Amino acid sequence: MHHINNKFYMPLVTLLCIFTYLLNFFNKIAQCSLVFVFLTLTVNIISELYGKKKAMIAVVLSTIVSFGLLWNLDYYINGYAIKGVVFAAFVSVLLSTYCSTSVFLHLKSASAYSFNTRNFISLIVCAIVDGVVMLGFFINIFSTSRVLSIFYQEVLFKCLYSLAAYICIFAGLYLVHKVHDNKINEGENNK
Repeated sequence: MHHINNKFYMPLVTLLCIFTYLLNFFNKIAQCSLVFVFLTLTVNIISELYGKKKAMIAVVLSTIVSFGLLWNLDYYINGYAIKGVVFAAFVSVLLSTYCSTSVFLHLKSASAYSFNTRNFISLIVCAIVDGVVMLGFFINIFSTSRVLSIFYQEVLFKCLYSLAAYICIFAGLYLVHKVHDNKINEGENNK
C-alpha cells in the first residue's frame, strides 16, 4: 500500500499549492472559505497517507511557493488596497493547518473516530484558528464590529462547507462500502 500511496504524494502537493495560491484571489468571504476548506481537506488526506511531517512539509512548500508568486499582490477589500493580507493569510494557513493536523492525527491515535469524523473536527479547528489569526490582523484595519462580523462569517461559511464535505465523504464511503459488500456477497453466491 505504501508504494501505491507514493504515487499520490506529488499530485496532492500540487493540488495543495493550487489551493494555497488561489486563496488570495478571492475577496468574498464565501469564496475564500470554500478554497480554505479544500486546502484543509487536502492537508488531511496527505497527513492520513503520509503522516504529519510530510503534510507539514507540503504546507510549508506550498506556502513558500505561493508567497513567492504573490508577495507583491495588492489585495482589495471594499475598493481599498490592504497591505499585509497575503502575508497574514499565509501565516494563518501555516498555524491553522498545523493545529488541525495535530488534532486530526491525535484523534486517529485514539482509534475511536472514523476518518470522516476526524476530518470534520479538524476542519472546524482549522476554521476557528484561521478566523482568530485573521481577526488579529484585521483588528488594526477595521472597526471591532466589522472584524467580529468578518470572523463570524468566515467561521460560519467554513463550518457549513465542512459539514457539506462531511456529508459528501460519508455518502461516498457508504457507497464504496455497499459496492464492496455486494461484490463479496456475489462472490460467495457464485461458489
